[in-house]
Amino acid sequence: MAEKKNYQIAKISAIAKVEFLPAVTQFVRHAAITAGLEERDAGRLEIVVEEACVNVIEYSFPNDRNGVYDVIIERLPGKILVAVEDKGLPVDYTKFDNVNDSGLGVFLMRQIADELHFKNTADGGKRVELVKNLPYKEVQEYSQPAVEKKPEKATQLAQITEETNVDFMLPEQSTELARFVYKIFGTSFSDVSIYYPDKRREEIESGLLDACVVTNSKNEIVGHLAMALSSVDSMVGHSCQSIVDPRYIKHGLFKKMKEFMIDNANARGMYGLYSEVPADNIINQQSNISLNTHEVGVLLGHLISNFTREKKDAAHKNIRAASILFYIKINEEPVLNVYPPYHHKTIISKIYNKLKLNRTIRTTSRTNVDRALVD
Repeated sequence: MAEKKNYQIAKISAIAKVEFLPAVTQFVRHAAITAGLEERDAGRLEIVVEEACVNVIEYSFPNDRNGVYDVIIERLPGKILVAVEDKGLPVDYTKFDNVNDSGLGVFLMRQIADELHFKNTADGGKRVELVKNLPYKEVQEYSQPAVEKKPEKATQLAQITEETNVDFMLPEQSTELARFVYKIFGTSFSDVSIYYPDKRREEIESGLLDACVVTNSKNEIVGHLAMALSSVDSMVGHSCQSIVDPRYIKHGLFKKMKEFMIDNANARGMYGLYSEVPADNIINQQSNISLNTHEVGVLLGHLISNFTREKKDAAHKNIRAASILFYIKINEEPVLNVYPPYHHKTIISKIYNKLKLNRTIRTTSRTNVDRALVD
């Protein structure tokens, strides 16, 4: 039976007093090491957990106010998550978006943690999530035949009559996928997690990622597309990691994979899929539009485009590119009330109407609203 890779390790409740903090942080460090984190990274995690707990003690329970906070340690696919929760005084987390206002403690957390999230919980509490990625072997480290270098540009196209097959990716195909990506992009693919077969295997087994692959007549992987989920019961998925073997650019593989993933999302009863496509990748944009996927935004400087990196002109390498945000509605979603900022009300209404989303635009009495509020 496969080892479960997604579970809670421990939950500690501690009184909001600084003198008890070392016992909490030392436990976190030892638990993280036992779960697979290297000692150096576990020591860094201990530092940021201490900063998060100090913030709770100082801001949620000031002036020696009595209180208790919880520290939860979870093993997630490819990472260790430590959450610090409390129900003390309210804190405006939006101020942490500004580095100048967030203070040294939050600055350290941002620098050391691989991910940092501030959340409000359903029961009126607050939650800070700190994430450290687990170490994994890259595909080159596996004791298998050496991976070939990226092929030259003069690649012979596959016969247009060659049959290809689209199906769900199996966890055991993770190493083959990593080698496929390396042959095409070298080490330049934007989502580096794909180079770590063990991590990809965990993501699929956890239910947080669905992926499909295209295989050719020799049963080689020649295409890949993933659907990432923020949780196993997410109703909206992220269509991402689109890769097509250059030999098969005339086979319409991206469109086939996207149709496959849309059918998968529909079978799961999901509301829709969103994706970001590099602004210079016109082919994928056209394929999305042909599938009734709509452009809903532009993300400036959002990514270093793998598409752009393939250009011969060295001046185009490592330049951040814009991406086009696409969304496709698959199933009906519940009606939601939206309170957009006044100056964005018109464009937000147009986007909702274009996508035929069940949204009712409302007017808020709050001032200085810089983002849409939803209830």
